[in-house]
Amino acid sequence: EIQHYLGNNILHQIDFFKGIDECVLGEISLRMRSISCNEGYDLYKKGDRGKHIYIQRTGTSILNSNKRGPSTVLKRGHVCGELALIYPKRKKTVTCRTWSEFYVLSVNDIIF
Repeated sequence: EIQHYLGNNILHQIDFFKGIDECVLGEISLRMRSISCNEGYDLYKKGDRGKHIYIQRTGTSILNSNKRGPSTVLKRGHVCGELALIYPKRKKTVTCRTWSEFYVLSVNDIIF
């Protein structure tokens, strides 16, 4: 019940999940797991097979398509990897700028 409550509270605050039925959000929240990553860790790299969607829980990460191009800073509540629902290969790389925690959802857990 705690995971369900926390998951629902988190998911309601994220634009990616807005408008999704309460029952579906409840099922998704029960499937979330948490991971921790050290500074400098690549959560995923451009070209990797996309199997998971990540929600930044703590810390900051950098989302970019290459080391020299423009990048986006991801902070608490930001979602990355959602294109895995559409494209089989990652289009960008996500690198942890600080020690970070993420909620992780398998693409298979979201597609019922």
